[in-house]
Formats: sequence, C-alpha cells, structure tokens
Amino acid sequence: MGDTCDLPPASCGQGSCVDGAFCDACGCQPLDAAASQALCACKLADPKPGLGICRDGAYCDDLASEHGSCYLAEAVVSQAMCQGVSLQACALPPASSDPGECKDGVFCQDGKCHPDDSALSKARCTVSSAPKDPQARPGLMGLIGPYDIGVIPKNGFSCPTNSLFTTIYMDDEDSSNANYTWGWIGATEQNRYGTKFGFCRVNGTQFRPLSHNANLNVFQETYAVLKLGDYCPMGSKEFIRHFDNEDRNNANSYTGFPWPNVINSNTTLRFCMFEPSYGYSMPSFPNLGVEYGVFAPSHYASPHWLAAGFIHTDDEDRNNANWFSYDGANTPGFLVHSMIGGASNTDLRLAKVSNGRPRCSRPVQYFTGAYLMPTFDGMNCFIRNAPARSAPFISLNGYYVMWDWFTMSCPEGVWDGTGCRIMTAPAGTTPFVWGNRFYYGE
Repeated sequence: MGDTCDLPPASCGQGSCVDGAFCDACGCQPLDAAASQALCACKLADPKPGLGICRDGAYCDDLASEHGSCYLAEAVVSQAMCQGVSLQACALPPASSDPGECKDGVFCQDGKCHPDDSALSKARCTVSSAPKDPQARPGLMGLIGPYDIGVIPKNGFSCPTNSLFTTIYMDDEDSSNANYTWGWIGATEQNRYGTKFGFCRVNGTQFRPLSHNANLNVFQETYAVLKLGDYCPMGSKEFIRHFDNEDRNNANSYTGFPWPNVINSNTTLRFCMFEPSYGYSMPSFPNLGVEYGVFAPSHYASPHWLAAGFIHTDDEDRNNANWFSYDGANTPGFLVHSMIGGASNTDLRLAKVSNGRPRCSRPVQYFTGAYLMPTFDGMNCFIRNAPARSAPFISLNGYYVMWDWFTMSCPEGVWDGTGCRIMTAPAGTTPFVWGNRFYYGE
C-alpha cells in the first residue's frame, strides 16, 4: 500500500470482503487499497458496518450503533486506515529512530519525503495561520473574550452591536464539485468552487444548554456554535472537524479573528456543543437583537428551530484526510454527527433560532398605568434610577423600594404589602437592581 488513506464516503452502506477486496454499495476497492488490506486480508476490523471515519488519527467504525467504537491512534488498523502506514505481513513496519520533520508542508522521514497531499503530510504538517494574540490584529482589543462563540447571522451586515463579523472561506474540491445547500443558511455563501461561512462573535456566557422538555427528544434540544475563545462556555463540550480542502492552487482564506480555528491549505473548526439539561439551562435562545442561527439536528422538528438549513461541502477527493475529534466518553458521537457529519465530504445542519426582536423593546408598566421604554446599555435593559436613599429591591416580577418610616409613606409607588411597588417587569424578562438602578435582562 502507498502512503494514502483514501476512505470513500461512509454513506456507501455495509461492507463485505469479496475475493480479498473490500466491497460496498459504492464498489470494490483494489486489493492493495488500505481497506482491502486492513479489513479483509489482515482482518483488523469488521468490514460489515462499512467504512468508518478517521478521528484525530484514530479509526472509528459502526458509530451509528451501540457497538460503535474508536481504536487507539496507535493501533495497527488506525495507522493503516488513517495514517498512511504501509503494512508488512499484516504488521507495522519496524519502528523508525527518525521522528520525521515537516518541510514546507511535506512530511519527511527516513530519507523519504511524502507528497504534500499525502495522508501523512496532511496529518502531521498542519499549522495555524490565524494569530492567537488579539494585539497582533489592530482594533480587536476589548472586542473579544475568553468564552466567545460564533453564531450565524442573516448576512454579513447584521451582527449585534460591537460584534465582529468573521468569515472562513474553504476552497472545495475542483473536480466534478458537488457542493449544495438548501433552506436557511444565513450568511453562508457557496458555489462550485468553495464555501464561505460567516459568523458573528458574541459573548458565549449568554448561552446555556436548553432546558429539557419531557415531550422532546435529545435531537430537538441539542445545538452547537463555533468556538472563538480560549474556552467553551459552561455547560458545553468541544468537538473538532478537520476539512481536507482542495490540494491544487488552494485559495483558503479568512477575515476577522477566527482563532482557535485553523485556516491554511486545510480548515480545522472547533465547536461547542450544548446538550439539554434539567439543571443549568435556558428556556429559549437569547435575544441578540438580530436574526441568527446555530448548528443543530434541524431534520428533527423542534419548537426551538424556526427554520432549517443544510450545507454539503465537497471536500478534497485525492487522499482525503478529513477527521473528527471529541471525547467519546463524555461527548456522544451520535449527537455530533446529527449536526455535522460525513467521511470524505461534510454535511452541516443549521437552524435559525431567533428572528431578532430589537433589544429592550418590551415596555415596563409604571404604577400609574403608564409605560416606560428601557434602553440597551450594551449588556442589559436599563429602565431608570431608583429614588435616592430608597433601598430598592426585587420581589417576583416587581420593582420595589422600602417604606419610608419617617414620612410614613412610599417615596414612590404604591404599598402592596411587600413594599412600595413602582414598576412591573415584562413577561419573559429577569428584573434586577444594580447600583441603585432598575434593569431587566432578556
């Protein structure tokens, strides 16, 4: 076998060995192909589930069933199927004392340099082209945070106030390109040459797992966002998808600040996945003041999905080295792949989750029956200052101040047995007091 790991699409169904060749619904592979050698000649894994996927150098198969598993990256089947190692009599070749090195994207070891589009070079010679330090990008200081995430806006001109718009362009397969999209895809743009994703950078601490509803299944309440900070927000788990992009005359690019995602001649995207929860959770998606969406299993109808969309990227055909990475013990693979899946190509499912009601547009009822309109202060909805020396507090959905025992009257508002009620918060908001000021959060 050569130094390739050419895995056809996993959608080719179950497999079998016919006269030493691995065969599935897409056809039979040559006798010297990695799948024929590893699964048929050497019987290192069961061919019946069909071809698996490569995840961070490890070979994984039958992930759609409860029997699915991933072999260690050091396992012989992983090295043969995912790392381009040529087997010798169904065993690994003798270990080399040369650790190897990368030279201009080419992996060299034991005096042999593998092509830049080989599986070994693609897997071992990937470096980031996006700087981590925001000081290296003028104008970014103060606009990024450690828990930032990327949501999908309606278009590139509709990000929330003070939100950076970031684009990631992938140069897709040139030959007989089969890119396609349908439904709601927000700011995503695609043609037969490539796919450009668009994201608004927002504070990820606004997002939580969706509150579990006993009438919904897990697919109707799970979602993911692009990771754009040092950490995934509390309540979420990270997973990674590596896209092997077009090898010839690659035109990958980005704008904004996509770190920690990697964009060079290939693309590695990091995601934060939220599973539903009974505890730390949110009943619905936060209002960012704009229409936006997330990655979600939108082929399952859900009251949370306002519109569904789909993106198929035709990734590099030759020596494809796509992979996933996630903690299989704590991050259910079936949920990851319900949103983002595929083997040598990639399918991404999207859902619009907010229509973008203007920030702070719900009026607050004053005790006289009049209504006050709050203003957005960059984080929450400011209503008004509390009366001086009035000890403001919140009870249920009401804004109160204490009874004035000196004047034996309410400094403002009406007495209702709890205190002097001044205002009533709109339904669906969270009233609070900060620095002698009345607010609500959305």
